[in-house]
Amino acid sequence: MNKPLLIIICDFLLISLLSLARFDQQAPAESDESELTEVDEVQGAQDMMEALKMALEEERQSKDVLSRELQSMQDSLQNKETVLAEKEIRIESIENNLEKVERKASQLQRDRTMLKQQYDDTQKNVAFLQEQYVSVKNEAKQLQQNLSTSTVQANDSRARLETIQSELQVRRLEAKQMQGKMDALEKERKAAEEQKFQLALELKQSQTAEVIIREYYDAAKDEIRVARADVEYSREQVAGAKEEVAVVREEKERIQDHADALAVGVENLTAKSEEIREDIRSNTPLAANTIFNDFVENRITTRFFAARSGLFGQAINKESETNSVLLSDGDTIYALYHVEGTPFRIWQGESNWEQLTGVVNRSQKAYSVALMSCIEADPRILVVPVGAKQANVLGGKIYNLAENPFKFQQAVLVGAQNGYYGEAEFKLDPQNPDYVKMEKQAFRKLFGKFSPSRGDLVFSKTGELLGIMVNDTHCVVLKSIKTTTKFKFGNNVLSEQTGGIMASQKFIMNSLPIHLQ
Repeated sequence: MNKPLLIIICDFLLISLLSLARFDQQAPAESDESELTEVDEVQGAQDMMEALKMALEEERQSKDVLSRELQSMQDSLQNKETVLAEKEIRIESIENNLEKVERKASQLQRDRTMLKQQYDDTQKNVAFLQEQYVSVKNEAKQLQQNLSTSTVQANDSRARLETIQSELQVRRLEAKQMQGKMDALEKERKAAEEQKFQLALELKQSQTAEVIIREYYDAAKDEIRVARADVEYSREQVAGAKEEVAVVREEKERIQDHADALAVGVENLTAKSEEIREDIRSNTPLAANTIFNDFVENRITTRFFAARSGLFGQAINKESETNSVLLSDGDTIYALYHVEGTPFRIWQGESNWEQLTGVVNRSQKAYSVALMSCIEADPRILVVPVGAKQANVLGGKIYNLAENPFKFQQAVLVGAQNGYYGEAEFKLDPQNPDYVKMEKQAFRKLFGKFSPSRGDLVFSKTGELLGIMVNDTHCVVLKSIKTTTKFKFGNNVLSEQTGGIMASQKFIMNSLPIHLQ
């Protein structure tokens, strides 16, 4: 309760008591006075109770107001704390975004440097190809001019042929008309002979009629002679027209032969242009960036899983994942692997796996491994045959083996698992012609964390597959793919004796020189 309110109440009570007191009256009147005092006391008590109720009500209302103000202040404080926490979270998020932006800016700067180098290399290639294009274009233009000249000549000859054919048609019509005249004259001759026969019969009857008939006969003979002469002339005209047709045909055949020769020349030029382009491609070294980008776009990812029972019956599982490419030796398509990228180990104590599975993936398309083979080139290299249909499903580029792996002194080494790549010089080993030594001190134009290791792919400067690293220093050159031991994949492959196969491969590896092991 408020202190001022208590003071007011106390003052009110004191005044009430003083107003009820009667100090000037005598004792005998005490009874009346006491009755009046009791009434006043009751009235004062009621007034005091009313005053106390009013004070209590005002105190309750004041307390409610203070409670509402306190709750409002607590809600405001809670809102401010929430806003402050959100601001702190926002500041932390902005700081994280700032760090990401800085890292992204650094990455973009590196990408810009890389793209600039690619752009410079591309500009050089474009300039060289432009020169070749201008040369081939000039040759094609010359051939086009020759072809245009021949076309004009062919058009002239064609016009002459059409003219001769028109004349021949006219001659044929004339010959047909002459033949009609000859037929008519023949009919007249037959009629004249019949008439002569009739006249001869009548000769005895009349001498005058005989003279008339003779004259008429001579005139008919003259007409027949003239008609025969016309027929002979027409025949000569037809023979001449036939000779002209033969000449035109010969000219047409000669023009056709010339046109065929020109077409063959154009085809030969096209083939020659393709050969030139192929020769240019095979003799133009590609940039390391181009080869690595080609690998990234066409690589395949293979997941292997192997399982067997341990000595005490426990399950032993092994999983591995490796990146590689599809290659072709001209007859068969293979996926290429180093043994360290698979569940197998080349050593004498390797156990037999009871279950083997493998899945080749590329661009969300998959192919299950059914068979794996060792190859003759090196005991540590394994291949999986891939059918043409499965290769089409997987898509991507199928690499060819390098036809001339030693054309360039440098090669491009790609870390298939770690994403590094770089150019390196290599040296031939006269004692081991199927291997080359990668010179570590000669590595240049390196990108990424560069630490060459087993299983790295080696590409020639023309983009073809040269080989695969068998250890940290040597690469086996894949001139062909000759498979040796084969074993199947599946849920029950204990009979394949994979442990014995790996032990045999270990024996073969031990027969190699120390620096190749």
